[in-house]
Formats: sequence, structure tokens, C-alpha cells
Amino acid sequence: MINYSTKEILTQESVIDFKTGAIQKTVEVEGVINVTFSEEHDGIIHRWIMSLSREQFTHIAREVNIKPLSTEQLQAIHAKKTEEEVKEAVAVNEPLVQITIPAKITNTNTSVTRLPTEKAEPLNWKNTEPEREARRIRSRIDDDKVVQMLNYIFSWHKKNKYANSHKDKNRNLAHFLKTIVPNAFSLPFESCQRIYCGRSYQDIGARYREQWVQLVADLVGKGYDNQVPGYLKKHYG
Repeated sequence: MINYSTKEILTQESVIDFKTGAIQKTVEVEGVINVTFSEEHDGIIHRWIMSLSREQFTHIAREVNIKPLSTEQLQAIHAKKTEEEVKEAVAVNEPLVQITIPAKITNTNTSVTRLPTEKAEPLNWKNTEPEREARRIRSRIDDDKVVQMLNYIFSWHKKNKYANSHKDKNRNLAHFLKTIVPNAFSLPFESCQRIYCGRSYQDIGARYREQWVQLVADLVGKGYDNQVPGYLKKHYG
């Protein structure tokens, strides 16, 4: 009589797919070939090391009809790949520089046309009017800036505490007009003084004359006449 027995064999199969991973390093240590795969995912670099004996590696190569590589060949492949990555990383685009070289003139027989000399009046070195006119043009400012300057002065006057001028020179009207206002508007004091007295921008100065007269009278009446510059007293006093 035939006797038989039955047993159940369970097989668990796992598949690891390295197709998308890059081979980072391949080394052989004491007959064991270690292949390191790396892949970046979600900002994290993941590494897997697959260890094969030389016999396993040779068997795989034989099954797919690939001649197995020696240790020296594997190291050479890895070294070449590393060298290419380094060259690619340090490669820079050199800027294109264009240089224009002027042509050298070799013809020395070029004719020159001389214009006739015209007589002019002798130059008067003592006449400084052109220089003064040039300075006036350079210091010319637009009407809006003049209005802004005058409004700034009278607004300061209304808020200023003249009683503290002996402690703080910035409270002194003479100092304010000579230093602070010119610096604020980037103008020389002489240009500002002409505006104060209405000698420059006369049409605008005429509109502010009454305010100047009131300012001078107010300070003189309160005993602060020593803070009023002489040119203002002479013009508006």
C-alpha cells in the first residue's frame, strides 16, 4: 500500500526596484561587492546598499550574458562618473567680451581747412558780472520751492520758543535763517537772504512782505530784537 504525506510550503516574495536610483558607489571588500544606490525624495536623500558576493555577481552577469567586470573596471567606471559630475558642477559660462580696436589712420596727407581769424573786443578781467550771472543761474530754484521755504520759516516762527534761545541756538532766528534754512534747501545763504528780502523772486516775496513786517515787529516788541538780523530790520523794520 502506498503511503504519502502532504505539507504546505509558504513562499514570501519581495521586489525591490532600483531602476530610478542612481548608483553612487561600487566597491569590493574581501570578495563582497557593495553597490550603493541613492535617490532624493521630499528633500531627503535615501541610500540603499546592496551586497553581493563575487559568485552571485558573476552568476547574474552570466544569466544576462554580460561579461563580469573586474574590481579594477568597477572602480574605473565609478571614478570616471565622479570626474564627469565634478566637471559639470564647476562648469561656468564665460562672458563674451567684445573689444573694438580703433582703426589706425595711416594717411598723413589729410588737408586741414583753417578758418579766418575774427577780431574780438579785449577781455575785461575786472568785469565779474558774467560770473555773478552764472552763479544766479546755478542757484535758481523753482517757485514752488521758494514758497515752501517761506512757509517753512513762518511756520517755525509761530511754534518757536524764543525764550529758550540762550540755551539752544537753534531757537535763535538769526541762526535759523543763516544756517538751518540754507542747509534744508541746499542753497547758499546769499541766495536765501535775497529771497528773505524779496530781491529774488520779487512777485512771490511781495505776497509775504506783510508777514515779514509782522515778524520783525513782533520780536522787537517782545524784546527779542537782538535775534532779528540787521538786513531784516533794515528791509522790514
